[in-house]
Amino acid sequence: MLKETVKQADPALFRQIDTRTVSIDESIVKEIRALIEAGEIRPGDRLPAERDLARAFSVSRPSLREAMRRLATMGLVEIRWGQGVFIRASDLDFLIEHMTPLVFGQGNVVDLYEIRRQLEVAAAGWAAERATAEEKAALRQLSDGAVAQRDLLSADPELARDIDCRYHNMIAALSHNAVLVRVMIGLLDLLADLRQRSFAIPGRAQRSLDEHERITAAIERGDAPASREAMLRHLEQAEAAIRSTL
Repeated sequence: MLKETVKQADPALFRQIDTRTVSIDESIVKEIRALIEAGEIRPGDRLPAERDLARAFSVSRPSLREAMRRLATMGLVEIRWGQGVFIRASDLDFLIEHMTPLVFGQGNVVDLYEIRRQLEVAAAGWAAERATAEEKAALRQLSDGAVAQRDLLSADPELARDIDCRYHNMIAALSHNAVLVRVMIGLLDLLADLRQRSFAIPGRAQRSLDEHERITAAIERGDAPASREAMLRHLEQAEAAIRSTL
């Protein structure tokens, strides 16, 4: 039997926490929840060793253990004695995993994009209304960084898909709706192979960047109607590209 490969979360993700307003263990819980919701750490990932994580957070090991116990009680992590602490798969992750074989068909793609339009059009509007100036600046930085790699993205469909995934997940995060973030991560995972195939279509990566720019600009202005409209047009084009590959 092949040994299962376990991915350990990058220790660089875990930075010194701010404990000025809440207890230390509560701050740790908040930080790890934020990383899970942002998709930076995923179900099945193993957290760094206790001593490394305590050093990264600049907290004591007893405080870290208490935070891990709280996260386990919340169902977000699983503590496996002798192996470490693992991010726990939610019921949604289980459902998505078992839906994957059903995705590759025109009807299923139509259904999934119908859901994406409902969720992401709303998310774009909420992002325009709710995102902070710092969050909008981060979205602009991601958008400009993708444009700077325009030629590379056109030649590398996998990279184009990954950048696109980061962009859509960031907009979900800017909506300040944790449930929407979790659902979006799952939907994009479900469509990953099809989305990569669509980015192999000549010119698709370039057009996607142009569509992203219109969404980003509208969110920066705080124009919710324009953000929703730009996202709707983008998703319609993305669905058409995917359907053309089936």
